[in-house]
Amino acid sequence: MQLHGLFVIITKNGSIMMIDYCLSPTVVVFALEPSFDRNTSSFDPRVFLAIKQRCQHSEDFIDIVPTATSITLYLSSSSKRKKWQEYLKQHWQDLHFSPEQARHHRIPTHYGSRFGQDLEHVCEQLRISQDTLISLHASQHFVVQFMGFLPGFGYLGDLDRRLQIPRKETPLTHVPKGSVAIAEHMSAIYPKVSPGGWHLIGHTDVCLFDPTKSKPCLFSPGDIVQFEAVND
Repeated sequence: MQLHGLFVIITKNGSIMMIDYCLSPTVVVFALEPSFDRNTSSFDPRVFLAIKQRCQHSEDFIDIVPTATSITLYLSSSSKRKKWQEYLKQHWQDLHFSPEQARHHRIPTHYGSRFGQDLEHVCEQLRISQDTLISLHASQHFVVQFMGFLPGFGYLGDLDRRLQIPRKETPLTHVPKGSVAIAEHMSAIYPKVSPGGWHLIGHTDVCLFDPTKSKPCLFSPGDIVQFEAVND
């Protein structure tokens, strides 16, 4: 790994240190400085999605991979790297995520204890009614901030503060495919049967991952997702 340098971005509530470094002559990473604390920072992770939107229209890139704290740019040629490193450092604060440029998905969802085994418990913990939880969750326009955990698993943020709840103390060993879940500041859909530590509040039949398609994953970072409550 070749460390390239540190730089500072200015937010409304202070400054944040960033680092940029090369994984190879054609791969560059921009990342939050390791001491970054999301709970005490005003940093908006959608800036990584703004970078993706800016770069994805250029033929200079093979792939662009944002995460919660970084973005990795895979360039077609090492000769392009320095240009983009300098450009992004200079224009970082001018880039803004645009929902209008994003793909939008509406996800029909069955809410309730029959489909989401944790709904009643979550409502008790949050001291809200089931109707309120469903209304709040289905009214949000979530942004796919990054992909991970399983093929097709998108991390959807940011969850309404009134619905934020810690992950389960003891994860489930079997989460059904299509389970709609929440934990901390995120929501998600499980694309296949797997273990999981998020709270299950509903279910959808939408297929999130199909390896037979040219683009196997339904979601991509930067997409907009809205859940639509469906009657039983």
